[in-house]
Amino acid sequence: METVIKYIAQLGLDDFGALASMVGLLLTLIVLFNIRKIKHQFFFLARASDLCKKLELFNSTVIQLLQDFESNDDRIGIELARAEALLETLMNMPRASKRLPLENLHSQISDYRGNNRRSENKVRKILTDSYKLVAKIEEHRENLRWER
Repeated sequence: METVIKYIAQLGLDDFGALASMVGLLLTLIVLFNIRKIKHQFFFLARASDLCKKLELFNSTVIQLLQDFESNDDRIGIELARAEALLETLMNMPRASKRLPLENLHSQISDYRGNNRRSENKVRKILTDSYKLVAKIEEHRENLRWER
């Protein structure tokens, strides 16, 4: 600490102004980074409940359609396309894409939709992972509330 005080005492006004300018620039960058982080956090918090409701609606619709899988295969494909679009929205959210297991569910849905041999077991696996994702979104949302 004493060496820092001695160094500052030896500084001229030119050096002190340059040092103060650099410290100000550093603080400005830190504040900008933190504001950006807070903005993404609030954006996720605002959208998370709506996205969870949409995923839960997808889950309940697919459960109903699974009762007669053979005749509802096309409708299940349509619902999976909607869920895939919802997952892509979530993947574009910086706070969500890092902490939530979105890639696995997204690839499962893409594989199912691109495959000619569709099975009820694959849909049930997608449905199970979708329920897990809803629970993780809710948990992540609660964690973000406590971080503030």
